[in-house]
Amino acid sequence: MSEVQRRLAQLSPERRRLVEQLAARPSSPLARLPAGSDDQLLTHELVDRFRTAERAGDPAAARKEAVRRFYDAVNGQLDESVAREHALFLNYGYVGEGHGERAVVELPRYAMNRNCVKLVLEVVGDCELTGRTVLDVGCGRGGTISVLDRFFDPQAMVGVDLSPAAVDFCRRRHTSPRMRFLVADAEALPFGECQFDRVTNIESSHSYPDVGAFFGEVARVLAAGGLFLYSDTIPARAISGRLEQLRSLGLSLELSRDITRNVLRSCDEAAAVNAQAFSDGNAPEVLGDFLGAPESRTYESMRSGHTVYGIWRFRKA
Repeated sequence: MSEVQRRLAQLSPERRRLVEQLAARPSSPLARLPAGSDDQLLTHELVDRFRTAERAGDPAAARKEAVRRFYDAVNGQLDESVAREHALFLNYGYVGEGHGERAVVELPRYAMNRNCVKLVLEVVGDCELTGRTVLDVGCGRGGTISVLDRFFDPQAMVGVDLSPAAVDFCRRRHTSPRMRFLVADAEALPFGECQFDRVTNIESSHSYPDVGAFFGEVARVLAAGGLFLYSDTIPARAISGRLEQLRSLGLSLELSRDITRNVLRSCDEAAAVNAQAFSDGNAPEVLGDFLGAPESRTYESMRSGHTVYGIWRFRKA
């Protein structure tokens, strides 16, 4: 059995059908994007807009605009994909090793988007959500909120994202009356003080120009005794500094987990299949980095220990 066949055999029947539909298309796995729409492709130039702004010391607004353009392009491609209604997640996912897991929900073997859903469940762990108000910062395509709605019973959920394309998709796809989605800046949240019992942020903060400002906003909008459920890739050398920033804002650390190995296992399983949802015109290195594909810079940084993928839980005093 080839590697491709082995991976296909591990997919759920529903996801296998989607892959087969993609493979059966005569040209690209996507309907072709309009000629000349360069900003809809994941190119080196698109990524370099953020890096150039960062190196030049440009205002944060310029860097955020570059990030917005990148994620609008990602969402534009996914919206054209045959899998668009199922493409709810932009996280790398989580694969367990049979020990140390914290999720209280057991997923069926062939659950749709299983690895990505599992990551959200591991971040939530045994945290009480029933009757609570939840803010998901960097909500992307609404995957985290959909998991909270399906497996838990929060009173209300608000998702915010810098990408209008992502928020537009969320408003079309997620229609529960207890969900609301807004275009907003993580470093300047449009809410009053102490409005939320829980704040979630999964695999998003690495793109923020001023993560300290984001932490300050989390502390501001969290109610007393509220929880910040945080997960992302962080340079190993920066972790202690970030934890100290959060402690200085009155947030006490209750849980810290290094799940890098679990995330790498998920990338090994899913990156090649996930790439099928994107256009043929993307720069392979850029798409590989975005998906955490094996041998990409993102993957190798985690594998070598330069970057840690962690889960942290903080409580506001």
